[in-house]
Amino acid sequence: MVMSVEGVVLAAGASSRTAPENKLALPLAGHSVLERSLQGMRPFCDHIYVVTGFFSAAVEGILKEYKDITLVYNPEYEAGMYRSVKAGLIRTHADAVFLLPGDCPFADAEVYRALLSTTGDVVVPLWRGRAGHPVLLRHPAVTALLADRNCGSLRAYISAWGPAQVEVDCPGILKDIDTQEDYRAALESSVVQEGGL
Repeated sequence: MVMSVEGVVLAAGASSRTAPENKLALPLAGHSVLERSLQGMRPFCDHIYVVTGFFSAAVEGILKEYKDITLVYNPEYEAGMYRSVKAGLIRTHADAVFLLPGDCPFADAEVYRALLSTTGDVVVPLWRGRAGHPVLLRHPAVTALLADRNCGSLRAYISAWGPAQVEVDCPGILKDIDTQEDYRAALESSVVQEGGL
């Protein structure tokens, strides 16, 4: 039986630490940061849902040509990332769902393969023992998360679940672009390679 896989990418925040610039629209290796975040995920997914909020119009402009991506506006984006997680997951119907913040463009294809090949309803990648992104949620974990009223964050939910873990050879799972300094470091890095989307 072939497993169906979808993705949820979180792109609802205000990019306050790179203000006034929207960090997801910043150019990185020939594309935007957001597109680079999607690059590793897309070959493994039947469809991807990108949750928007503060910069919804800008995100729509970046992704308007992508037919395998649906935008989901979260009107409660100011209430925190967990609301955006739920806004995206409620749209999914797959056996498994990758979950990734839109400012994490450094996970390579091998990370996604490792997550899919690991048994468990919640699977997180590790690099040298440290957990990173993306996270894989299989259907039972998605259903439980959508019903959850006790955990105030994705991290708390994953911790309460007791996730499976898989070591990967990709330090990029620990990196995001949160500040202008992070962005400058990314521009100088060879972690993100030129290539098609």
